[in-house]
Amino acid sequence: MTKQPRRAAVIGAGLCGLTCAHDLAQEGWDVQVFDKSRGLGGRLAVKRLPDLGNVDLGAQFMTASTVAFATLLATAAAKGQVAPWQGSVAYLTTKGREDAKEQVRWVGVPGMNTWLTELWPRQAVRFEERIESCDRLADGRWVINDKRDKLYDAVILAMPPAQAADLARGTSLEAPLRSVPMTPCWAGLALFERSLRVDFVAAFIRGGQLDWIANNQTKPGRTEHPAAWTIHAGGALSTQLIDQPKEVVAKHLMMAVAAEIGIDLPPGHIELTHLWRYASPQLATAPGILWDANIGLGAGGDWAIGGRVEGAFTAGKQLAAAVCAS
Repeated sequence: MTKQPRRAAVIGAGLCGLTCAHDLAQEGWDVQVFDKSRGLGGRLAVKRLPDLGNVDLGAQFMTASTVAFATLLATAAAKGQVAPWQGSVAYLTTKGREDAKEQVRWVGVPGMNTWLTELWPRQAVRFEERIESCDRLADGRWVINDKRDKLYDAVILAMPPAQAADLARGTSLEAPLRSVPMTPCWAGLALFERSLRVDFVAAFIRGGQLDWIANNQTKPGRTEHPAAWTIHAGGALSTQLIDQPKEVVAKHLMMAVAAEIGIDLPPGHIELTHLWRYASPQLATAPGILWDANIGLGAGGDWAIGGRVEGAFTAGKQLAAAVCAS
């Protein structure tokens, strides 16, 4: 008789979840990926606006420090799915402007999530499926949303820790997941009537109300609007505005841009806003992935490995390796 492959449920179609799903499938696992949204990528997701094109409100670029991630990006680059983002990036501080570290900053083309199909096909994800419960049965297998027609030997929670903790309630993972605090981020797209008189395509901001501003049009495949700027509010401002209506958030974002750039801005408005409720981990030391081999439950994301895009990839690979080792 042919042995049936082991089954894994991966909840979350961001980079961590898709990497984990890819590696498990390579090892012969039958993998089902679930996501509550309509697209791949989590915070790599792209907004497409009529008459404007693609807008990055989440992760802005990717860097590679490991061979594995660099190899994956090189493969995607050869297919035209990622490309280096050209232009000067700066630090804006209370002491003035400084050049940021020179490094290759990769972006997806034409959107940050385009290249993710290198890891997992869209048609193999069950989109717009909100997972309300994960329950372990007496035989050790898992049931998702109480649908017992398909049971799983392992479940991977590839999502922010607070959301993962709710699904891991009553298990060994709940307490460590609840101990990972996350900072929110209000993101916005500002459209100005003409180009801004600045000498950078993007800037990290230190000590102000914002964390980041970037000219979206300077990335390949993005909006053709010459003065479309992505804005990320800092943790303090985002927390202050977390429950405010979008029109109030938009007003604060525009005032913060004027204060941080330090020049007279042309007329403009905030076209789009989005709240990333769980954007950045607050812990000084990354907690690492979580995996309990006794019950077949794991959790991870960029929050587990430092908060960057590459951290999500690394967390996915570590989770898959832990599952297979068990």
